Formats: sequence, C-alpha cells, structure tokens
Amino acid sequence: GVISGVEVVGNSIVLGGPGVRKLVAINDNDGSELWSIDKGYNGISLRSVYSELGLFIQQDLGTRIFHAYSVVDGHELWQSEPLAYPWGSISPIGSGQAYAYDRIYLGDYSGRLYCPDGKTGRTLWTYFVGGTSETPYGSNPVSIGCIADGKVYCYVSDVYQPDPRYRGFTTFAVDAYEGK
Repeated sequence: GVISGVEVVGNSIVLGGPGVRKLVAINDNDGSELWSIDKGYNGISLRSVYSELGLFIQQDLGTRIFHAYSVVDGHELWQSEPLAYPWGSISPIGSGQAYAYDRIYLGDYSGRLYCPDGKTGRTLWTYFVGGTSETPYGSNPVSIGCIADGKVYCYVSDVYQPDPRYRGFTTFAVDAYEGK
C-alpha cells in the first residue's frame, strides 16, 4: 500500500495509508521505530489522530470496524461496532470525521453520521440522511463541515461525482449530543 496518512503527535510520526497492512510510529528526533501494528493483511487505513484523547483511529475496510490505538505505545483502546454494509467502510475523503465534546463523528457513503464515544468507541447515536436513486450507493455520502454550538454541520457530497451531477445535495445540522 501507499503511505498517504501521516500524522504528527508530540515526537511521534504515525504512518499509514489506504490498503496497507501495517501502521508505524517513528520518533521524529532520531528516526527510530517506536511501535508498529501489523494486521497481517492489506485493508487498513489510518483515518485520524486525536491528540486530545491520546489516540488514533484506524479503519478496517473489510469489517467496517474502526479501531482506536494509543499514540504512545500502539496498544488497542477500543473497537467500534461495524458500520452499515456495504458503504460504511468508505468515508468522504478529507471530510468524513471530526472530534468534539469527547465524541468522534463519522460520516460515510451509506448516508449515515455515526457518533461513537471517543473514550470507549460505543455508538451513542446514528443519524440517517435517507436513501436516493441519484447516486450509485443508494444513499447520499455524508461529509462533516464543522462542529459548533452543539451542532454537527454536514453536507452531502461525493468526490467522485460524474457528469451529470447528482441532484439533491444539501447541507444540514444535527444535534451533536442526541443525533436529531
């Protein structure tokens, strides 16, 4: 796989990318390996580092499960429940997740916004935008614009939009605490 995910936390550089089998943390002072995680198969993707929580998220594309690992030593802290089949393993590029209020917000191509607890991974709520016949997914991909004032501001978009463009792309706000 290609190393496309690079995150810096303290003196650690965490490397990963789509379809790789190994995540590695490197000491940015001397280049030594601090720790590595080898899943034994291709299909993992480094999603984001949340330094506030001391963890990073890795997505298993085959199982649609997010794993949280310690940025300090690489040990697994929690796993999410599987996301919706079949498009729950794909998040909109660069805008599929965010962190606020001790929660992680994940948007995906299944048309859902998930809210797992940042410390345990337990799903607190799920919001479904709705189905559509306008996209090949049968749903509208959910991207996260920002989080403010107790709301998650989202928009429906697809980086792979063909011509003609899909109709019905909208923006919306969801209560960050209750998912309504």
